[in-house]
Amino acid sequence: MKGMLIAAGTLAVLATAGISHRPPAPSEAVAIAPADSGRSYRLTSTGSDASCIVVKGAQLKDGVSEVAVDVRCSEFLPELSSVRYWRDNSDGSVAFAGLGRAAILEFALSDGFDYESFRPGAPLVSLVAAGD
Repeated sequence: MKGMLIAAGTLAVLATAGISHRPPAPSEAVAIAPADSGRSYRLTSTGSDASCIVVKGAQLKDGVSEVAVDVRCSEFLPELSSVRYWRDNSDGSVAFAGLGRAAILEFALSDGFDYESFRPGAPLVSLVAAGD
């Protein structure tokens, strides 16, 4: 609970002050709620009831923003525990990247969802803006 409060406070400070921070290490992952700062999305695993919240945070540079991933995401997609960045690509797609900035999961604009994952072998998941 203490970690969740710290994360919420950190995201609130970033939203109001526009200050960048060091993303948490995988061992420091915390739960986030849709009410936290930034643009919230519900990430849903196709074919199951598994879902979690992803928050696109402060923009760091052209097309690259911080991202906070709910710890529940890694329960059904373990690779998401290393996601640190949201990258908006010029073709309208979105990539979740780790510290090395290599794409961990990629999403394309989709009918019925805001984004849907793509790439052969990638898990099929969707992103829908919270409140949509």
